[in-house]
Amino acid sequence: MQLLLALTTFLLTSFAAALDDFEAKNAATGQVQFKVVDENHIKVLNYHLTRKNPPSELSYLKLSLHGVRVSEVHQTSNSSSAKNETQWTFHLSDNSNATLTIAERGEDQVTEYSLHWPGGQQNTFRRAVCLHTGYNDAHWYQTYQSESPSFPMSFTANVAPFPTAVGFSSPTSTSDVNSLAEYLFLSSDAFAVLLDHSMPLFMAKSSSASTDDPQLCFSVNNTYPYNSANQNASYLDIRMSFFTSSTTRNVTDWVVDRSGLMPKPTKIPSELLFQNPLWKIGSGGHVITEKSVMDFSMGIIKHGFPSKGYLFLNGWNEHNGGNFCNATMDFNRRLFPTPDQMVVNINRLGFSLSLQMDPTFHGNFHHLEGLLVKEVSKQEQQFADQCHSKILDFSNKETQEYLSILLRKFHYEQQLDNTHLNGFSFDHSAAQFFADEVVQNSPQLYTKLYIETVANASQVVLTNVGFRTQHLPAVVQLNPNGGKEGSVGWTSLGRLVANALSVSLGGYSFFSGGVIEAATVTTASGTSVDEELYIRLLQATTFMPVMSISEQPAPWRLSQKTQEIVKKYVDLHSQHSSLIVQLARERLQKGGRPIIRPLWYEFPEDLKAYSIGDQFMLGSSIIVAPVLEKGKRERTVYLPAGQWVDQHGRLYTGAKEIKVAAELEELPCFTKKTTV
Repeated sequence: MQLLLALTTFLLTSFAAALDDFEAKNAATGQVQFKVVDENHIKVLNYHLTRKNPPSELSYLKLSLHGVRVSEVHQTSNSSSAKNETQWTFHLSDNSNATLTIAERGEDQVTEYSLHWPGGQQNTFRRAVCLHTGYNDAHWYQTYQSESPSFPMSFTANVAPFPTAVGFSSPTSTSDVNSLAEYLFLSSDAFAVLLDHSMPLFMAKSSSASTDDPQLCFSVNNTYPYNSANQNASYLDIRMSFFTSSTTRNVTDWVVDRSGLMPKPTKIPSELLFQNPLWKIGSGGHVITEKSVMDFSMGIIKHGFPSKGYLFLNGWNEHNGGNFCNATMDFNRRLFPTPDQMVVNINRLGFSLSLQMDPTFHGNFHHLEGLLVKEVSKQEQQFADQCHSKILDFSNKETQEYLSILLRKFHYEQQLDNTHLNGFSFDHSAAQFFADEVVQNSPQLYTKLYIETVANASQVVLTNVGFRTQHLPAVVQLNPNGGKEGSVGWTSLGRLVANALSVSLGGYSFFSGGVIEAATVTTASGTSVDEELYIRLLQATTFMPVMSISEQPAPWRLSQKTQEIVKKYVDLHSQHSSLIVQLARERLQKGGRPIIRPLWYEFPEDLKAYSIGDQFMLGSSIIVAPVLEKGKRERTVYLPAGQWVDQHGRLYTGAKEIKVAAELEELPCFTKKTTV
């Protein structure tokens, strides 16, 4: 039997194998690729891993097939010289078959395992694939923005629709995934797990203290918020791929950059976006006017801030039905009597203007028949009736063309060259009423089509949503609250670095760390701005690709000390903008790497680096360690091997933790000393 299992022949074979410690091996190398442990568990092995812990044991990823038992294993095809693939079939207790196709990517030292488990019973969560994430004390990393992120991931009980984002949230959806959703997970043992984005996917994270066996589980279901009208069994197929390589960095780069399975950037945004702050006007729902916009624009220059950059404006247009309604694509002429002249004046000051918008249409809908979402839920209909608005259906190519023409016309009339996309609330129950069947089944693709449509009509796009939109030259604005609306606080500041690292690993390199705005503190003596939080948020985003500052309040309305600190870090960001632009250009190339990186990306052999989630690297040479807790005036920093120079020129030897002073005006950062 062992000779049959060696896979040393290139002939087509088919045989049943006993399940007791069954091993499948690579035909050329004899390395074990996977083991069937018992009727419920499979181990995918990573024999590429260069960092082995313990050294004598191979690293593996343990899988569970929930709801069924494995009864037999058959090899259904052998490696061929053309594809170097091997396929195995698992006979399951519900009379279905799952296949595992193994492909060796020899030139990249990557092995790909593609699992296909055909669809089962509708409206049930009995079928699931679970990853046992606790082996070898491995760390796992998500690549989406979360309201409650942890880097590495934490595992708590939670079952909900996976692709929830601003624009695809629902009352029952998870708070774990928000605004920016990608289906890639990474392990410190050099595994990557990529799920098919067309599945009606649900995710569960669980940890049992009694068994010490944390799990990350995936299931499919055509229930809310997905297309319940689709009764095809194939709609409920589970499709995912596992990748192994020598290091976590290598497997990440292969999936994100070289595999062709995820979108890649094709163009960088305007370099000015990386150089000077984006100024946000009209946040918080307060009324702004043409005069207040011009006063703020001139105030930027008057108080010594850079005289070039982007202003993005909220509250510029006419609202229908109240403050909570979406607005028209027309300037409110009571507040902005001469918008065309305002744009000219703003341009003369050196700024470009960006207007916040959403994908709804207001007013007379008769000429839009066929361009709107056909039906919405009761909750969404009540909102639409109150606001006299309809939702444009971007799965319809005619709708895409219509909005592109409308935007170009509006840009031309107002002398604009960019658009800020506003996140919006859209109920998943409308999924089956999209024009395009693909979007009906995968409503999260609406976000992708929405952003692509506007990108085709604008030179610059700013957005706070994303799904498979890494290829666009759009700046994604992260939310310190993880996508949840509300003012920033100390808790949300602590989430910022974790979310930045997560989305960066998912291929989103062009992002703002969030809008730097004031949080208020209420005491017995009244309400005041928490300037400590304001400063720490500013510092945390200084070395991120794009810096964004709110006019609530304008920095020059804060204390003199805070004004000086703000100017210091705006200047520091500008000083490093040439490096950021260089890294952005390199991101477009084959083998392009993220701009913001976790420590383990540059030091993949360093075990300690995999647990660091409150520091990040800009490129390969700068470590940033912001203070994320209220009242702290020192912090612990981990420095990997090498010589490191801090912001004051002090030299440190790495491969250890150090404690550094971090007064309110200080941002601990370290540059790697190079040997000439």
